[in-house]
Amino acid sequence: MKIITILFLFLGTFFLNTSLVAQENAPEPRNKIFEKKEKQRAKERAQAEKELTAHHAKIQGKATRKRMKANKKKAIRMKKGKKADPFWKKWFRK
Repeated sequence: MKIITILFLFLGTFFLNTSLVAQENAPEPRNKIFEKKEKQRAKERAQAEKELTAHHAKIQGKATRKRMKANKKKAIRMKKGKKADPFWKKWFRK
């Protein structure tokens, strides 16, 4: 009796695993045109953000630009080697 149950469990897991593997390995249909347009939009957004940042710096005075540059360098130096905590760790910190 014990051998029959073990055999049944073994065969059941074997058939169960093969059916799941067949579903997981099925390739998803790709839409190359959509992916290409999405990549182009991301590139345009990055370029627009870069232009806005440059314009913002350009309209500032010389002293302000100097402070902005110093603060940016300091922030990079302070953040070097550190990783951001997940949001949920910040919630339960105290």
